[in-house]
Amino acid sequence: MSCLEAKKPSLFISEPLTTVSQPLSLLIAILKSCYGPAGRLKQLHNGVGGYVCLTSQSSAILGRLSVSHPVLKVLTASVQNHVSRFSDCGLFTAILCCSLIENFKNLNIASCTVIKISKHLLSLCTDYLKSEACGCRVSVDFSNLETLLCLVRSILTSKPACMLNKTEVDHLAVLIVKAFMFTVPCHPEAKPVLGKCVTVPVKGRRVLDSTVIPGLLIETPEIQFAKPFPVRRTTSDTVKVAVFCVSMSGDLFDPEEGTVTVHRRISLEMSELDQLLNVGKQLVNDEVGLVVCQKVIHPSLKQYLKDNHVVAVDRAGLSVMEPLSQVTGNELVLYWLAAMIYCTNDHRLFYENSKGVDCSQTQYQLIADAFCHSLESVACSLSHDDGEILTDMAYGHCWLVPSGFPSVTNWSDLLSKCGCRINSSTKDLNWRHLRPLFGSSPIENCPKEPSVKVADFMMLDCFAAKYNGLQVAVETANLILDLSCVIEDQN
Repeated sequence: MSCLEAKKPSLFISEPLTTVSQPLSLLIAILKSCYGPAGRLKQLHNGVGGYVCLTSQSSAILGRLSVSHPVLKVLTASVQNHVSRFSDCGLFTAILCCSLIENFKNLNIASCTVIKISKHLLSLCTDYLKSEACGCRVSVDFSNLETLLCLVRSILTSKPACMLNKTEVDHLAVLIVKAFMFTVPCHPEAKPVLGKCVTVPVKGRRVLDSTVIPGLLIETPEIQFAKPFPVRRTTSDTVKVAVFCVSMSGDLFDPEEGTVTVHRRISLEMSELDQLLNVGKQLVNDEVGLVVCQKVIHPSLKQYLKDNHVVAVDRAGLSVMEPLSQVTGNELVLYWLAAMIYCTNDHRLFYENSKGVDCSQTQYQLIADAFCHSLESVACSLSHDDGEILTDMAYGHCWLVPSGFPSVTNWSDLLSKCGCRINSSTKDLNWRHLRPLFGSSPIENCPKEPSVKVADFMMLDCFAAKYNGLQVAVETANLILDLSCVIEDQN
């Protein structure tokens, strides 16, 4: 006899923001400690068993953290969706969203008013970022690759789990930029098509052994290249290529597609093989040197091609067909290149008059201050050694003072470059301490680590990813602030 279990009633959670303070503070403390070029690593383990994950990446952290609170589930899902699209700025988005929720929640202002004003502030930010007056964008000059090298170095140095030294970082940065430049067409076109880069990991080799090889990488496990392989060439440096997207194994006829009537003295298999060999003879006559088939090539045809010094590669797969079509001049697929780079800094966004927003000036000022302090909270997360954090009143950039220096009034003598290494210190700069209004307490019992020496190159982020991360953080915070109840299915 089977036993029927009664369905459990749905769980109704009223005012979910009232119980989110503690888990939200813990989450933001974890994320802040991983943020920036000197971010700390985290060891993630589920507490029951399995492997340990050592990482500082937002995708790995949010994907492996056990989140049970419904508010945090919404937050992490939104950030993960952003990372899946842009592959960058996940920590920035998550920290800013958490800070906005914390700061707005402490204002005791109606959520509808907070949402309305925060949307207005977001529009001011996005309008400024897209304007020509924006001071936190760096254009890419392809006649000078230093900007691209700085972007790549910024990404590599923000991954401490890779354990790369400066020499290895510089070597990889040059290789990555070189590989990218190989994907850019040599001749100007109306609709340029970028190529693709394929990364092949090799065990047991040094980082400095890495290299960039132009061309198309096709796996050929059956072909041994221990000695030079004779390939048919039309000239000294040209090899004709034939690409097949259909099966060449001799199973072209599918019984389910219809009825085939064959004379009993005729072998269908041999007839198909003869047709394949005729194709092979035509390829040899046309001086083709390389045959690539997406599916399977008949062994007899493959041997015939090999005997005539034609390299035959089968089971290439669908993934290699698109770049192979580009190399051989078939249909092209268009890709877009974002040519703007965003600088990681604390560009202070001062609030403007509340024109067009139905609220009091006091409400507008409180919400705008909380909005600005949330941005400052992200900038403060760049420092992990208890040093002073300053901002100048001219550029609005973040300046990190190493720990151990006493508080002095003439910071211009101590500081040389801002946090993103773009602006230099001058005597006429006015300074102020940068501290968030509503801060989260740091994680207790966290061992202190030596400060990381800041390199001389600029620290850059992708503009498109940072721009979208700002929008996602504000919109997600508004969505969470608007939650009045949560109904969760318990079955």
